[in-house]
Amino acid sequence: MKQRSKWSLVGIAAVAVVVLITASLAVAGATANSPVFKKLPNGLVNYKLSKFYGPCKRQYTVYEFQAHRADAWAQSTAKEVKAYGASHCLKVINQDAGGYQFVSKQLDQLEAAIARKPDAIILWTTDPTAVAGAVDKARAKGIKVIAFTVPPKAKTDALVSGDWHIDGGLMVNAIAKKIGKKGDVLAIWGGAGGAYQTDLAAGANKAAKAFPNVHITTQTIPDFDPAKVQTLVENELTRNPDLKGVITSIAVMAGGAADAIEAAGKKGKVFTVSGLIGSKENIQDIKTGRIGFMVGVPSVFYSREVVIVLANLLNGKPYPKKTIIPGQVFTAANISTPGALKWELRPEFLK
Repeated sequence: MKQRSKWSLVGIAAVAVVVLITASLAVAGATANSPVFKKLPNGLVNYKLSKFYGPCKRQYTVYEFQAHRADAWAQSTAKEVKAYGASHCLKVINQDAGGYQFVSKQLDQLEAAIARKPDAIILWTTDPTAVAGAVDKARAKGIKVIAFTVPPKAKTDALVSGDWHIDGGLMVNAIAKKIGKKGDVLAIWGGAGGAYQTDLAAGANKAAKAFPNVHITTQTIPDFDPAKVQTLVENELTRNPDLKGVITSIAVMAGGAADAIEAAGKKGKVFTVSGLIGSKENIQDIKTGRIGFMVGVPSVFYSREVVIVLANLLNGKPYPKKTIIPGQVFTAANISTPGALKWELRPEFLK
Protein backbone atom coordinates (compact mmCIF):
# COMPACT_ATOMS: atom_id res chain seq x y z
CA MET A 1 0.00 0.00 0.00
CA LYS A 2 2.89 2.35 0.70
CA GLN A 3 4.24 1.98 -2.84
CA ARG A 4 0.82 2.58 -4.35
CA SER A 5 0.41 5.74 -2.29
CA LYS A 6 3.90 6.93 -3.18
CA TRP A 7 3.10 6.93 -6.84
CA SER A 8 -0.56 7.90 -6.69
CA LEU A 9 0.40 10.92 -8.79
CA VAL A 10 0.65 8.56 -11.79
CA GLY A 11 -3.10 8.31 -11.89
CA ILE A 12 -3.44 12.08 -11.76
CA ALA A 13 -0.89 12.52 -14.53
CA ALA A 14 -2.59 9.87 -16.63
CA VAL A 15 -5.78 11.93 -16.59
CA ALA A 16 -3.88 14.79 -18.19
CA VAL A 17 -2.48 12.38 -20.75
CA VAL A 18 -6.03 11.31 -21.62
CA VAL A 19 -6.92 14.96 -22.24
CA LEU A 20 -3.90 15.33 -24.52
CA ILE A 21 -4.72 12.13 -26.38
CA THR A 22 -8.30 13.25 -26.90
CA ALA A 23 -7.20 16.63 -28.24
CA SER A 24 -4.76 15.00 -30.62
CA LEU A 25 -7.30 12.58 -32.00
CA ALA A 26 -9.94 15.29 -32.32
CA VAL A 27 -7.67 17.36 -34.53
CA ALA A 28 -6.38 14.42 -36.53
CA GLY A 29 -9.85 12.95 -36.94
CA ALA A 30 -10.47 14.99 -40.07
CA THR A 31 -8.38 12.51 -42.01
CA ALA A 32 -8.76 8.76 -42.32
CA ASN A 33 -5.03 8.38 -41.67
CA SER A 34 -3.99 9.43 -38.18
CA PRO A 35 -1.73 8.04 -35.45
CA VAL A 36 -3.43 6.37 -32.50
CA PHE A 37 -2.58 6.81 -28.82
CA LYS A 38 -4.04 4.59 -26.10
CA LYS A 39 -3.33 5.36 -22.47
CA LEU A 40 -2.71 2.52 -20.05
CA PRO A 41 -3.67 2.41 -16.35
CA ASN A 42 -0.01 2.49 -15.27
CA GLY A 43 0.65 5.87 -16.93
CA LEU A 44 2.25 4.49 -20.09
CA VAL A 45 0.90 4.93 -23.63
CA ASN A 46 0.49 2.55 -26.57
CA TYR A 47 1.58 4.35 -29.73
CA LYS A 48 0.53 3.48 -33.28
CA LEU A 49 1.93 5.36 -36.28
CA SER A 50 -0.23 6.70 -39.07
CA LYS A 51 -0.15 4.62 -42.27
CA PHE A 52 2.55 5.13 -44.87
CA TYR A 53 1.21 4.87 -48.40
CA GLY A 54 3.91 3.60 -50.76
CA PRO A 55 5.45 3.20 -53.15
CA CYS A 56 7.43 6.43 -53.45
CA LYS A 57 6.81 8.47 -56.58
CA ARG A 58 10.45 9.55 -56.32
CA GLN A 59 13.08 10.46 -53.73
CA TYR A 60 12.51 13.86 -52.13
CA THR A 61 15.20 16.14 -50.70
CA VAL A 62 14.37 17.34 -47.20
CA TYR A 63 16.17 19.59 -44.73
CA GLU A 64 15.58 18.77 -41.08
CA PHE A 65 16.37 21.73 -38.80
CA GLN A 66 16.95 21.33 -35.06
CA ALA A 67 17.35 24.04 -32.42
CA HIS A 68 20.11 21.99 -30.79
CA ARG A 69 21.66 18.55 -30.58
CA ALA A 70 22.92 18.77 -27.02
CA ASP A 71 21.35 15.61 -25.57
CA ALA A 72 20.48 12.05 -26.48
CA TRP A 73 16.90 12.98 -27.33
CA ALA A 74 17.93 15.49 -29.99
CA GLN A 75 20.66 13.19 -31.32
CA SER A 76 18.28 10.24 -31.46
CA THR A 77 15.74 12.33 -33.32
CA ALA A 78 18.21 13.51 -35.95
CA LYS A 79 19.44 9.97 -36.61
CA GLU A 80 15.97 8.46 -36.72
CA VAL A 81 14.54 11.08 -39.08
CA LYS A 82 17.45 10.49 -41.45
CA ALA A 83 17.39 6.68 -41.22
CA TYR A 84 13.62 6.23 -41.37
CA GLY A 85 13.35 8.86 -44.05
CA ALA A 86 15.76 6.91 -46.26
CA SER A 87 13.30 4.01 -46.42
CA HIS A 88 10.30 6.31 -46.85
CA CYS A 89 11.07 8.42 -49.92
CA LEU A 90 13.18 11.07 -48.18
CA LYS A 91 16.82 12.09 -48.52
CA VAL A 92 17.26 13.97 -45.25
CA ILE A 93 19.93 16.60 -44.61
CA ASN A 94 20.24 17.33 -40.87
CA GLN A 95 21.00 20.85 -39.65
CA ASP A 96 21.72 21.92 -36.06
CA ALA A 97 21.63 25.53 -34.80
CA GLY A 98 23.66 24.66 -31.70
CA GLY A 99 21.20 25.99 -29.12
CA TYR A 100 18.00 27.99 -28.72
CA GLN A 101 20.06 31.14 -28.34
CA PHE A 102 21.55 30.84 -31.85
CA VAL A 103 18.57 32.23 -33.74
CA SER A 104 20.66 34.02 -36.38
CA LYS A 105 22.49 30.78 -37.20
CA GLN A 106 19.22 28.97 -37.83
CA LEU A 107 18.00 31.84 -39.99
CA ASP A 108 21.18 31.60 -42.05
CA GLN A 109 20.70 27.84 -42.38
CA LEU A 110 17.12 28.32 -43.53
CA GLU A 111 18.08 30.93 -46.11
CA ALA A 112 20.79 28.67 -47.51
CA ALA A 113 18.39 25.72 -47.70
CA ILE A 114 15.65 27.75 -49.38
CA ALA A 115 18.14 28.86 -52.03
CA ARG A 116 18.78 25.18 -52.85
CA LYS A 117 15.03 24.62 -53.38
CA PRO A 118 14.50 21.32 -51.54
CA ASP A 119 11.15 19.57 -51.68
CA ALA A 120 10.48 20.15 -48.00
CA ILE A 121 11.70 21.42 -44.65
CA ILE A 122 11.11 19.86 -41.21
CA LEU A 123 11.50 22.70 -38.73
CA TRP A 124 12.21 22.61 -34.99
CA THR A 125 12.63 26.31 -34.31
CA THR A 126 15.03 28.25 -32.12
CA ASP A 127 12.56 31.14 -32.02
CA PRO A 128 9.03 30.62 -33.42
CA THR A 129 8.53 34.29 -34.21
CA ALA A 130 11.96 35.07 -35.66
CA VAL A 131 11.76 32.30 -38.28
CA ALA A 132 8.22 33.11 -39.44
CA GLY A 133 9.42 35.16 -42.40
CA ALA A 134 11.68 32.36 -43.61
CA VAL A 135 8.79 29.91 -43.38
CA ASP A 136 6.59 32.18 -45.49
CA LYS A 137 9.40 32.58 -48.03
CA ALA A 138 9.93 28.83 -48.29
CA ARG A 139 6.25 28.10 -48.82
CA ALA A 140 5.99 30.88 -51.41
CA LYS A 141 8.65 29.03 -53.40
CA GLY A 142 6.66 25.79 -53.25
CA ILE A 143 8.71 24.19 -50.48
CA LYS A 144 6.58 22.20 -48.03
CA VAL A 145 7.18 23.04 -44.37
CA ILE A 146 6.41 20.69 -41.48
CA ALA A 147 6.33 22.26 -38.02
CA PHE A 148 8.18 19.93 -35.65
CA THR A 149 8.75 19.83 -31.87
CA VAL A 150 8.79 23.64 -31.44
CA PRO A 151 6.57 25.01 -34.24
CA PRO A 152 7.02 28.41 -35.93
CA LYS A 153 4.41 31.12 -35.55
CA ALA A 154 3.59 30.92 -39.24
CA LYS A 155 1.35 28.88 -41.49
CA THR A 156 2.82 25.45 -42.29
CA ASP A 157 1.69 22.42 -44.27
CA ALA A 158 1.49 20.13 -41.24
CA LEU A 159 2.47 19.95 -37.59
CA VAL A 160 3.95 17.11 -35.51
CA SER A 161 4.74 18.03 -31.91
CA GLY A 162 3.91 17.70 -28.24
CA ASP A 163 2.34 20.32 -25.97
CA TRP A 164 4.92 21.70 -23.55
CA HIS A 165 2.31 23.68 -21.63
CA ILE A 166 0.73 20.38 -20.59
CA ASP A 167 4.12 18.87 -19.72
CA GLY A 168 4.99 21.86 -17.51
CA GLY A 169 1.67 21.50 -15.75
CA LEU A 170 2.19 17.80 -15.20
CA MET A 171 5.53 18.47 -13.53
CA VAL A 172 4.03 20.98 -11.10
CA ASN A 173 1.10 18.69 -10.28
CA ALA A 174 3.53 15.85 -9.61
CA ILE A 175 5.84 17.75 -7.29
CA ALA A 176 2.93 19.42 -5.47
CA LYS A 177 1.33 16.06 -4.71
CA LYS A 178 4.66 14.59 -3.69
CA ILE A 179 5.37 17.31 -1.10
CA GLY A 180 1.85 17.35 0.30
CA LYS A 181 0.78 20.51 -1.55
CA LYS A 182 2.92 22.67 0.71
CA GLY A 183 6.52 23.86 0.53
CA ASP A 184 9.21 25.56 -1.52
CA VAL A 185 10.15 24.34 -5.01
CA LEU A 186 12.94 25.40 -7.36
CA ALA A 187 12.13 25.22 -11.09
CA ILE A 188 15.13 25.30 -13.45
CA TRP A 189 14.27 25.67 -17.12
CA GLY A 190 16.91 25.04 -19.79
CA GLY A 191 17.13 26.68 -23.21
CA ALA A 192 16.48 30.16 -21.81
CA GLY A 193 14.34 32.29 -24.10
CA GLY A 194 13.42 29.42 -26.39
CA ALA A 195 9.83 28.33 -26.95
CA TYR A 196 10.42 25.01 -25.17
CA GLN A 197 11.50 26.85 -22.02
CA THR A 198 8.79 29.50 -22.17
CA ASP A 199 6.00 27.00 -22.85
CA LEU A 200 7.08 24.66 -20.04
CA ALA A 201 7.29 27.62 -17.66
CA ALA A 202 3.90 28.97 -18.76
CA GLY A 203 2.27 25.59 -18.20
CA ALA A 204 3.96 25.24 -14.82
CA ASN A 205 2.92 28.71 -13.70
CA LYS A 206 -0.68 28.08 -14.69
CA ALA A 207 -0.78 24.76 -12.82
CA ALA A 208 0.83 26.34 -9.75
CA LYS A 209 -2.25 28.53 -9.22
CA ALA A 210 -4.06 25.44 -7.96
CA PHE A 211 -1.50 25.06 -5.15
CA PRO A 212 -1.36 28.35 -3.18
CA ASN A 213 0.88 26.84 -0.50
CA VAL A 214 3.51 25.68 -2.98
CA HIS A 215 6.01 28.48 -3.58
CA ILE A 216 8.03 28.19 -6.79
CA THR A 217 11.30 30.02 -7.40
CA THR A 218 12.31 30.02 -11.07
CA GLN A 219 15.77 29.98 -12.66
CA THR A 220 16.71 29.67 -16.33
CA ILE A 221 19.94 28.58 -17.99
CA PRO A 222 20.92 28.89 -21.66
CA ASP A 223 21.48 25.17 -22.16
CA PHE A 224 20.67 21.92 -20.33
CA ASP A 225 23.98 21.45 -18.48
CA PRO A 226 23.56 19.30 -15.34
CA ALA A 227 26.66 20.91 -13.78
CA LYS A 228 24.94 24.31 -13.90
CA VAL A 229 21.83 22.78 -12.38
CA GLN A 230 23.89 21.21 -9.60
CA THR A 231 25.38 24.59 -8.71
CA LEU A 232 21.97 26.28 -8.68
CA VAL A 233 20.50 23.59 -6.43
CA GLU A 234 23.50 23.69 -4.08
CA ASN A 235 23.09 27.46 -3.75
CA GLU A 236 19.35 27.17 -3.19
CA LEU A 237 19.78 24.51 -0.50
CA THR A 238 22.26 26.78 1.29
CA ARG A 239 19.91 29.75 1.00
CA ASN A 240 16.78 27.77 1.82
CA PRO A 241 17.34 24.54 3.77
CA ASP A 242 13.57 23.97 3.75
CA LEU A 243 13.51 23.38 -0.02
CA LYS A 244 11.18 20.45 -0.82
CA GLY A 245 11.42 19.92 -4.57
CA VAL A 246 13.23 20.63 -7.83
CA ILE A 247 11.70 20.70 -11.32
CA THR A 248 13.93 20.56 -14.42
CA SER A 249 13.19 20.67 -18.14
CA ILE A 250 14.81 17.34 -18.92
CA ALA A 251 16.11 14.32 -17.02
CA VAL A 252 19.79 15.06 -17.70
CA MET A 253 19.35 18.27 -15.73
CA ALA A 254 17.59 16.40 -12.93
CA GLY A 255 20.70 14.25 -12.53
CA GLY A 256 22.63 17.37 -11.54
CA ALA A 257 19.89 18.30 -9.09
CA ALA A 258 19.98 14.84 -7.54
CA ASP A 259 23.77 15.07 -7.07
CA ALA A 260 23.37 18.32 -5.13
CA ILE A 261 20.52 16.90 -3.04
CA GLU A 262 22.51 13.79 -2.11
CA ALA A 263 25.66 15.79 -1.31
CA ALA A 264 23.61 17.92 1.09
CA GLY A 265 22.26 14.82 2.84
CA LYS A 266 18.74 15.61 1.64
CA LYS A 267 17.96 12.43 -0.28
CA GLY A 268 14.38 11.40 0.47
CA LYS A 269 13.62 14.91 1.73
CA VAL A 270 13.96 16.92 -1.49
CA PHE A 271 12.32 15.42 -4.59
CA THR A 272 12.95 15.81 -8.31
CA VAL A 273 10.63 15.93 -11.30
CA SER A 274 11.70 16.33 -14.93
CA GLY A 275 10.85 16.20 -18.59
CA LEU A 276 12.26 13.92 -21.29
CA ILE A 277 14.98 11.26 -21.04
CA GLY A 278 18.28 12.75 -22.16
CA SER A 279 20.69 9.89 -21.47
CA LYS A 280 20.69 6.19 -20.59
CA GLU A 281 21.78 7.06 -17.04
CA ASN A 282 18.44 8.77 -16.51
CA ILE A 283 16.64 5.44 -16.80
CA GLN A 284 18.57 4.15 -13.80
CA ASP A 285 17.90 7.45 -12.01
CA ILE A 286 14.17 6.84 -12.39
CA LYS A 287 14.47 3.22 -11.26
CA THR A 288 16.32 4.23 -8.09
CA GLY A 289 14.12 7.24 -7.37
CA ARG A 290 16.80 9.89 -7.95
CA ILE A 291 14.26 11.23 -10.42
CA GLY A 292 10.84 10.67 -8.92
CA PHE A 293 8.63 11.42 -11.91
CA MET A 294 9.32 12.05 -15.58
CA VAL A 295 7.13 13.07 -18.52
CA GLY A 296 8.50 11.15 -21.51
CA VAL A 297 8.81 12.56 -25.02
CA PRO A 298 9.07 9.64 -27.49
CA SER A 299 11.89 10.59 -29.88
CA VAL A 300 11.52 7.57 -32.15
CA PHE A 301 7.78 8.03 -32.52
CA TYR A 302 8.16 11.76 -33.19
CA SER A 303 10.77 11.01 -35.86
CA ARG A 304 8.89 8.26 -37.64
CA GLU A 305 5.56 10.06 -37.56
CA VAL A 306 7.00 13.26 -39.05
CA VAL A 307 8.63 11.20 -41.82
CA ILE A 308 5.37 9.41 -42.62
CA VAL A 309 3.37 12.66 -42.60
CA LEU A 310 5.82 14.34 -44.96
CA ALA A 311 6.24 11.35 -47.28
CA ASN A 312 2.48 10.98 -47.63
CA LEU A 313 2.07 14.71 -48.21
CA LEU A 314 4.72 14.74 -50.96
CA ASN A 315 3.24 11.60 -52.54
CA GLY A 316 -0.24 13.13 -52.55
CA LYS A 317 -1.59 10.63 -50.01
CA PRO A 318 -3.72 11.14 -46.85
CA TYR A 319 -1.92 12.60 -43.85
CA PRO A 320 -2.95 14.33 -40.58
CA LYS A 321 -2.39 18.09 -40.71
CA LYS A 322 -1.96 18.39 -36.95
CA THR A 323 -0.60 15.73 -34.62
CA ILE A 324 -0.07 16.35 -30.90
CA ILE A 325 1.83 13.43 -29.38
CA PRO A 326 1.23 12.63 -25.69
CA GLY A 327 4.06 11.71 -23.36
CA GLN A 328 4.25 8.76 -21.04
CA VAL A 329 4.38 9.17 -17.28
CA PHE A 330 7.48 7.34 -16.05
CA THR A 331 8.13 6.32 -12.44
CA ALA A 332 10.14 3.61 -10.73
CA ALA A 333 6.96 1.53 -10.74
CA ASN A 334 6.51 1.37 -14.53
CA ILE A 335 9.75 2.14 -16.35
CA SER A 336 10.80 -1.52 -16.42
CA THR A 337 7.54 -2.58 -18.10
CA PRO A 338 8.41 -4.50 -21.31
CA GLY A 339 8.26 -2.13 -24.28
CA ALA A 340 7.96 1.00 -22.13
CA LEU A 341 11.06 2.59 -23.67
CA LYS A 342 10.53 1.40 -27.25
CA TRP A 343 9.64 4.81 -28.61
CA GLU A 344 11.68 7.03 -26.28
CA LEU A 345 15.17 6.79 -27.83
CA ARG A 346 16.98 4.82 -30.54
CA PRO A 347 18.44 1.57 -29.15
CA GLU A 348 22.06 2.78 -29.12
CA PHE A 349 21.11 5.47 -26.61
CA LEU A 350 19.55 2.96 -24.23
CA LYS A 351 22.51 0.58 -23.96
